[in-house]
Amino acid sequence: MNIIVTEADTDFRTQLKAAFELDGHAVLEASDGEEALALIRTKKPHLIVTEINLPDMTGDQLFKQVKQLGQDYGVIPFIFLSANTTESHTVDRMNGGADGVFEKPIDLALLRAHANACLLNSRRHADLIESKLEEFSSLLRKNDNGKFDPLAPLSDNIDQYLNNIRASIDELVNDGNGNTTQTPPASSLRDSVLQPLAYIRFCLDQLTRRRSMVSALNSEALTWWLIFTVAESQYAKKPLFVSDLYFSTPSAKTTINSRMNQLIEKGVLTKRSHPSDGRRQQLIMTDHFKTKFAAHIEDSINVLLKELP
Repeated sequence: MNIIVTEADTDFRTQLKAAFELDGHAVLEASDGEEALALIRTKKPHLIVTEINLPDMTGDQLFKQVKQLGQDYGVIPFIFLSANTTESHTVDRMNGGADGVFEKPIDLALLRAHANACLLNSRRHADLIESKLEEFSSLLRKNDNGKFDPLAPLSDNIDQYLNNIRASIDELVNDGNGNTTQTPPASSLRDSVLQPLAYIRFCLDQLTRRRSMVSALNSEALTWWLIFTVAESQYAKKPLFVSDLYFSTPSAKTTINSRMNQLIEKGVLTKRSHPSDGRRQQLIMTDHFKTKFAAHIEDSINVLLKELP
């Protein structure tokens, strides 16, 4: 995650940078409010940490100007640091939308934990929005020109994804032939649905439906859920960290770890350190199993193709 630290004291700013980097975050430094605003506009960080008493403005003024940049910036978590603050000022800042206020001298371990909690909460909200967008986009019929595939994985640029949805809706609404309710031809259905990633997500959806019927994943279902979840991340080219699994299923953390370790021992899955964050473990399929899994997907899709008209 990208964090912008605004602090006039060079030595303390260096300490803050080193502390956040321990958790694998990328830290951008600013010595005053104007420098911070320039970085915020261009980099759009995941978290902003600022001293309240800056050389050219107060941290409160910086906070207000960031909110005025627009909604995309207004949701960025914002933590204040101060050498001299009162309880009433802290309460006012928290009620005003701040995500934390720390008084100096600061316990860096506690600040790191609080920052990670803010970032994790933002990640959960982003994932929720992404899932809702995917749910919504799946309701859109694929237009004949094939310009928008509702089953394609989201890109990192959510704004671009929304633009694609708007463009697709516009084409449907403005269809002069009134064909918005027609069912796509079989060839279009084959192209848009029977792809490996779409099939994997279909299987995950079926596992979710089974879970809703039995209230929890049984042993077999949890095993396949782990395999297909890892497969989805690899086919979508989106890293999956071990910690991500704990928020994705009602199963206990110990149960997930036990099943994951069994699959690792059997040579199905493996863990590796992520290149950009060596402290986090990424879960992937082994090369041997990935080959077998790809063959399984291909065979399954061929069976489904026979069922289509």
